[in-house]
Formats: sequence, C-alpha cells, structure tokens
Amino acid sequence: SLQISWADYLMAMSLPSLASGLVAYLVLLLLFSKKLKKKIEVKEEDDACIEDKASLAVCIAALAICILSCALSSFLPLPSYLCCFIVAIALLIFSLIKGGVAHSVRKPLCALSRLPYSLLPLLLGMFVIVFSLKEEGITEAIGHFLSGDYGIWSYGATSLLAANLTNNIPMSVLYEEIFLSVPYDAFEVYAVILSSNLAAYLTPFGALAGLIFISKCHSEDVPLTFSKFCVYGIIIAIPCLIAGLGVLQIESLLMR
Repeated sequence: SLQISWADYLMAMSLPSLASGLVAYLVLLLLFSKKLKKKIEVKEEDDACIEDKASLAVCIAALAICILSCALSSFLPLPSYLCCFIVAIALLIFSLIKGGVAHSVRKPLCALSRLPYSLLPLLLGMFVIVFSLKEEGITEAIGHFLSGDYGIWSYGATSLLAANLTNNIPMSVLYEEIFLSVPYDAFEVYAVILSSNLAAYLTPFGALAGLIFISKCHSEDVPLTFSKFCVYGIIIAIPCLIAGLGVLQIESLLMR
C-alpha cells in the first residue's frame, strides 16, 4: 500500500537484517553456550523414512514457487496472495488425483481441523480496535506525535510495543493507516517492518507463530512458560532492535 518495490526493500533492509541477526546469534550464544555444549540425545526411530518421495518433491516445488512469488511480487502481474492461493489449489488437485477423492479429501480436512481457530476472536478484536482508532482520527494524531528527527527510533520502538499488545498483523495495519494519514520517511516504514518481525522475540503475543508455538509447547508438556519466554525475549529483542534501527539510522543519514 506504500508502494515499496522489492528492490528498494532489499537494498534498505539487507544490512539491518544482518545486524539484527548477528546480534540475535551472539546473545543466544551467550545465554545458552553451556547448554549447547552438552551432547543432545537423539531417539532413533526405526520406521522414520520418506514413504512418498514424489509427493515430497511436488510439495517442495510448490513451497519454492510460493516463496519466489512473494519475493518477486513487484514484478509479477498477480498479487502474491493470489499466487499462493493458486499453488494451494494446484496442490489440492494433485492430492485428489494421486490418492483418489475419497482418500485425499481427508488430508486437507485434517489440516483444516488443526488450524488455531481459538486465536481468531483475538485477532478480529484487535482489527476492530485498529479501525476504530482510524475512524476517531487517533491514528493521524499518533503519526504527528511520532514523526520528527528521531522518527526511525520512535516508530521502531512504539511499533514493537504495539505488536506485543495487538499482535504484529493488526499492528502493521494500524501503522499503515498512520503512514497514509501523515507525511512520512521511507526509513520510518522500514523501522516498523523491522519491528514487526522482531516483535515475535519479545513475547508470544508479538506474532501469531509465537502464540501457536507456546500453545504447542503446553500440549506437548514442554516446560516453557509465558513469563520465561518473555524474560528471554526481552534480553534478545531489545539489542536486536537497537542494532537494526541503528543501521537504518546510518543508512538514512547517508542517503540525505
């Protein structure tokens, strides 16, 4: 919606991504170096083998097409979501033809039954809040407050916090509306994009994947509590954010 091309995105975000990734690696190494030195006991499974290599190859090819269509969406006549939808339909048709309708229909139905439907009310509620803020003119007021000489830092820090209050998907929609209502700098947009990805480090609320991950840990009796996730998350997310925003700030100064 802000008309950022794939090439511009890649040029602006490569160094901040590398900086944040390197900091994340170093912090994780510092936190868990002793545990990582211990030998991991792996339980061997005698029956662990790939039974259907043809289907595996088709699925890997489909995944590659989806990733490429999203990465190159600026150059394609179709939007990335439509490319992914077409690939999904093609996979469904492949499954039906290969395994027979009666047998293959059970697989997508089983996959649909495992989707995290319990999280939908949360996300829908957050979207209602976001659009209510827009209707009341609050998004424009927030934009004027955040813009300025330190816009990269103010947008980056607040969007990280907002993502962990509302999830990074509604947060992205909120900040999109903020940028559409006030004059903005492209690097402020990149700061929000960076935070939308780092939000998953801070708390499980930061991204849908975090909520699914913590729920899966509970169902599998993995001893990872919400508070423990947040303690490690704060230690990792803040240095990563500072590193990424710092590089963005340097890029912004060099571009002027």
